[in-house]
Amino acid sequence: MPDEQSISIAIIDHDKEFLENSLALLRKESDIRVCTSHLLISFVKESSIADAATEDVSHSQPRVLLLSQMVIREAAAKDLKSILKIRDKNSNMHIVIIVDQLCRRIGADRNP
Repeated sequence: MPDEQSISIAIIDHDKEFLENSLALLRKESDIRVCTSHLLISFVKESSIADAATEDVSHSQPRVLLLSQMVIREAAAKDLKSILKIRDKNSNMHIVIIVDQLCRRIGADRNP
């Protein structure tokens, strides 16, 4: 059973190296619990994976969703409803957009 004081986090990102680095760093933190993570290289080309990822995040009910800027751009262009559905099902969840500057601080090069 998760600690009530821990923060549950879900991550959806398009960069495998960044996702792996982020998971490694977050799992070292005693007050953070990664409840789910998904590599989504292309929201448009991998629509079935995108649907599964958004459903998984909705089901996991994380406190925080770390969402790649690239993924949200593609989602907004193709189907913003899927991101809004996550937000609507998890009204207490905070969505944090991961931008390139953060990625460089963690040590991953995010040139798509």
